[in-house]
Amino acid sequence: MEIPREILVLSALLYAYLIVKTARKTYEEKTKLNYITLLLMVLSFGWSVLAALDMIEFAAIAWFATMIISLINLPELGRHVDQQLLEMDEREPIRISDFFTRQQLGWLKLAYRRGIGVSVLGYFVFNTIIYGLVLLALDYFYGFKIGISVYALIFIPVSTYRLYRQIKKRLAIRKHTVAIQG
Repeated sequence: MEIPREILVLSALLYAYLIVKTARKTYEEKTKLNYITLLLMVLSFGWSVLAALDMIEFAAIAWFATMIISLINLPELGRHVDQQLLEMDEREPIRISDFFTRQQLGWLKLAYRRGIGVSVLGYFVFNTIIYGLVLLALDYFYGFKIGISVYALIFIPVSTYRLYRQIKKRLAIRKHTVAIQG
């Protein structure tokens, strides 16, 4: 099954935008995570362009390099997200933007107000709907069936479990902090 060129061009444009945005943030903050993220965006742009130009072998190498660097970067990303969660004030009102721009923070705020089960279930349903709509569109317009569906079936439960662990850890830290202060 061939990936439509339009999707690859759209992907390249998205990565070009993300490169500019990430480069700005990297220039301002100069953290290891920002440099690695910028490298990932450049590699992703590269494989998108190479695939759009039918240079599949080079695109595969760039994609594989992107995946390896992403896996190596997971611990650093986990530390960054944990730091974000520790700095969050759970008493702030929940905003719709929290679920899109800083996803974990919106779900964490929801966990504080409604419980961890509601938050994790909401995250799972939200992602299932979003990925489901994307998969339906790809199937309808391009006949995609299996590859992306398998990815979504793996990604959604794994990301949901990861969110559950982060929220559970943050709630435990919060209880410990309140017990010490109180």
